[in-house]
Amino acid sequence: MDQVIRILQALVDVAADSGWLVAAISTVQVIQMMYQARWTSDSSLLTLPHVDVYHLPCFRAGSKKIDCLPELMATVGSSHDRLFTMMKDDFDPNQIEQAYQVLRQLPVLHVNLTVKGWWANKEREQEVTLQHNPEESLLKRQWLKVHADQEYVLRVSLARLNRMKASESRAHTPHFSKPKDEGWFLVLGEVDSRQLLGLKRVAVVRNKSTASVVFCTPPTPRRAIYTLYVLSDTYLGLDQQYDVCLDIMPSCVEAQGNTEGDS
Repeated sequence: MDQVIRILQALVDVAADSGWLVAAISTVQVIQMMYQARWTSDSSLLTLPHVDVYHLPCFRAGSKKIDCLPELMATVGSSHDRLFTMMKDDFDPNQIEQAYQVLRQLPVLHVNLTVKGWWANKEREQEVTLQHNPEESLLKRQWLKVHADQEYVLRVSLARLNRMKASESRAHTPHFSKPKDEGWFLVLGEVDSRQLLGLKRVAVVRNKSTASVVFCTPPTPRRAIYTLYVLSDTYLGLDQQYDVCLDIMPSCVEAQGNTEGDS
């Protein structure tokens, strides 16, 4: 089993080097399936101990059905009683306590994004914070002006909202042969062209962590939407994605020169 994971991780590297976005994401999903011994089509609620498919109807918030782990985590929060109320008819108190302990240790990440680089008529390198509101239409979103054929750095700040102790870094992988620490893949790509632009691995996030993904803008001016995928290397159903909307201006020799001088 260990060799299979190593082979899959090598396939992720090959996909990244080749710029294959779909292949990279699909391979990470296979890694998740290997650690959890489940299919991507299965409910992520099956991650909880003792929970089987026929138990899924018990997870409700009033009249609303809870379909996935993020919804359950948001509903339960730090309240053991809320989970107990849902599960009491199908599970004994010890089983509910075990499920609660796993649920409270699952990673809850808050993600902040900035783009760092050089712009024309600027004396020093700039760093711009990106706003994320998926409910807004494309026209109302923040479109960051960048230069064509230019290298920029996407800085990804990860903050774990449910902070963990050092002893709690092990992921919940009861069907895997060896203990596994949590980890993440940061994948930056353009969906329209199916091109992978950058990939970064991040170790377990106990409190806060920052990673940088370097990318180059296209050679010609246009509007482009890049997407950052924050993918768990262990769990199914906890992935996130963020659009980076770029308004690409003509290239700038001055900015390119400053970038080359920094490298």
